[in-house]
Parts: sequence; structure tokens; C-alpha cells
Amino acid sequence: MELSPEDQDKVLYLSVLDDEFIAKIVKKKVKPRYFSSSIRQHVFRTALEFFSEYGTAPKEDITRSLERKLSEKKIKEDDREPLFLYLEKIFSMPSFQEDPLFDELDLIVKERIINTTINDLLRAQDRLNTDLDKPINIMRDALLEVDNVTGNQIIEDIIWDPSEDIRPREVVAPFGISNLDKMLKGGIRIGSYTILQAFTNVGKTWCMIHLAKMANRFGNSVLVIPTEAANSLVRLRFRMSFTGLTDDEVVDNIGHVGEVMRNSMLGHSGTFIVSEEEKMMSVDDIPALVEETENVTGKKIKLILLDSADELQPPRGRRYDHQRAENTAIHIDLKNFAKAEDIAIVSTAQVTRDGETKKWLGPSNVAENFEKIRKATIGISMNATKEEIDKGYFRYWLFKHTDGNVGARGWVRHDYTHGQLVAKYGRYQRDIYDTMIKEAPYLEK
Repeated sequence: MELSPEDQDKVLYLSVLDDEFIAKIVKKKVKPRYFSSSIRQHVFRTALEFFSEYGTAPKEDITRSLERKLSEKKIKEDDREPLFLYLEKIFSMPSFQEDPLFDELDLIVKERIINTTINDLLRAQDRLNTDLDKPINIMRDALLEVDNVTGNQIIEDIIWDPSEDIRPREVVAPFGISNLDKMLKGGIRIGSYTILQAFTNVGKTWCMIHLAKMANRFGNSVLVIPTEAANSLVRLRFRMSFTGLTDDEVVDNIGHVGEVMRNSMLGHSGTFIVSEEEKMMSVDDIPALVEETENVTGKKIKLILLDSADELQPPRGRRYDHQRAENTAIHIDLKNFAKAEDIAIVSTAQVTRDGETKKWLGPSNVAENFEKIRKATIGISMNATKEEIDKGYFRYWLFKHTDGNVGARGWVRHDYTHGQLVAKYGRYQRDIYDTMIKEAPYLEK
């Protein structure tokens, strides 16, 4: 069985233009040999290579990618004209339904797996007298692989795990706090849902801005949803954080500030803020918001920063008996979205004022945050006594981490005048702590 030429053209059209479609194609292990001409195979192979490198469909970059392969002699020069004529042809196709294509592709994948399995069974025939269960086990494995590849599985057999599912996830943004980053294996990772909790006016928003800056410096794009602060304030703080300037200096040096910010955003990364009108969204609007942001900007969002998720509306279409149930549903949705869509999400959470009396704000005193912390992948607290706040020092404690160790504690020096978070300190002994608090702190540039 094979796709008709017309359906091959539809598959190639979507593989070039649709991120979600080519991701599904990769999971189904569709091969270039499924296409009946060398021109179609060149286009499909180029789209796969682009997706493997950048995680998106090539879209308008398909032309540049093909040109590069032609210049590198990976495609014959004689194929240049047929290639670009073919692209014009598929881009001018009328609209069509995608679902029938997936059904046909699933049949082809099943046929490939079953035919391979039949050959294995034939090779096993001469050994039936020593292992009578082998043909049954071969067929069971084949059926599990079929369900896994076509996306119809209820359970997943770990035998068929692709390498990208078992290697450590990509680090999106380090904290820059050595104790925390060490236990987090580098920092905030793809697929994680982090809750950063603190009582009022300790600097949760500043910490979120710091994480966005670190993500940009790693070449990762960020979507910020500041439900509590005004966008104008957040924009100002971003500029202070990126440049180390005061608020007045930022206003007086707009051109210089823009240049510094652009130079800090490696790999054409960016940070985007949701408009004021969209802030009262439901949590289940976020996937569509991310997709629209990526389509408009052409950048893959790797990190979502929420300040705070508690201000979102709960998922639609469900009944909630009380406010805690609504709040819990929000955090469950965010965690599931992070895991399913290969994205990292960090949300702040406010603790009651009695948090000010705690030296280390952790699992035993999170009060009403208990349920949301249970849903998070990572739990981190920010804390400080009044004397410490006056000196600019804050305690960070990693007290939950489902993928690794917990208990990491570190000191951070905040300089809110210049929008900087400088993490140069470990866990202090008593005599060093006394010196640090009693003497004027030195902020390292």
C-alpha cells in the first residue's frame, strides 16, 4: 500500500508549513522512501532535517534550506528547476481535510511493521522446537509498536521509547544560584512546572524577570503573563534587569537600552508580554495563546512565566464546589500542559504574612499553597527577615523536586535600584552571617 501522488503532495505541503503536522509525522516514523519521486523525497527529507534541528516546520525557510543543499552538492543541480516548480505546485493547492491523510499514513505504518514482523516470524520457524512462545511474543511486540507509533495507545511500552524521551530535558533557564542549579541539574528544564512562593513584596516579580533574562541569554524565547503587575512596570523592570541601569537611566538612554537588550537575546530569542486585555484569560486559553505567539513572531516559546497563575480563570466546562478546587484545577492544567507540550512553566504564589516569621519558608508552612505545591514539579521559596530585606539579602530554598534531590538553600543579593539579582553566596555559618548583615554589603558588578 502507498499514498497516491495527490496525497503525497498534501503530506509534503503540511510537512513544510505545519509544526504540529510534521511533529506527528516524525512520531509515525514516515520515511522519504514513502514518496514516489526523488523531488518529493528531497523536499520531505529537507523538512525532516529542519524539524530535527529547530523543532519547527521550515515554512518559508524551505527555499533557503534547499538552496543550501544544492550549493553543498547534496542535491544535483539538474533538480533545481523541478524542485522549485514542485514547491510552487503544492503551495497553490486548494484547501483539504487532514484527517484522511493520517488514516492512510497509519495504515502504511501498520503494514510496514506487520510485514517486518512476518519476516521475523518466518526466520523464527526453524527454532520453534526450542522456543514455542517466540512467535507470540514477536506479534505482541509488533502490536504494541503499532499502537505507540499511531498514537492509539492507552499504556506505553518502555521498549519503544525514543531517545528524546529518555535523555535529560533541555535546560531553559538557570537561576544562577549554584546550590539550586546543582540540584536542578542546571536550572529550569523543559517539561517542568515550578512554583516560586514568597510573601508580599519580597521580589517574586523581579525573580521572574531574572529568569526571563537568563532564558534569553541561553537563546530561549519567553512568554510572560503578568496578571498582577501592569505591563508598563514589567517592561521597565525588564530593561533595568538587562542593563543594570536605574529607572531614570533607562528612560534617558532608550536607544542604548534597546541595543543592550537585543545583544543579550542570543539565537534570535525574544520575550513577549500578554496584553492587558488578555490577562483575565482562562488557563485553557494558554495553548492557543502560545501557538498564536509562535505564529506571529516565528519564535518557539520555551518558557512561560506567570505572575501569578492564581489570577487565571479555571478550565471551562467543569463544575467546582469551592475556590480551592478551581485553584487546584488551574495548577493541574499548567503541569499537564508543560509535560505534554515540551515547555517549561514557572508561576509565583503568594504566602500569607506569617511567612515573614519563618527563617526558611518550606513544605511545613506553605499554608493555603499546599495543594498547588503538590501539583508542581518544583517548589522554591523566597524568604527574608526585615533586617535581611533592609540589607538586600534573601533566602532561596528548593524544597520540592520530583526529578531529583531537594533541600538546596542559597543566599541572593537583590539590588532593586538596578534590577539585579546577584547570587554569590552559599549557606552561611553564623559568624559569616553576622558579618554579612552588620556590614554594608558589597554588590559585585
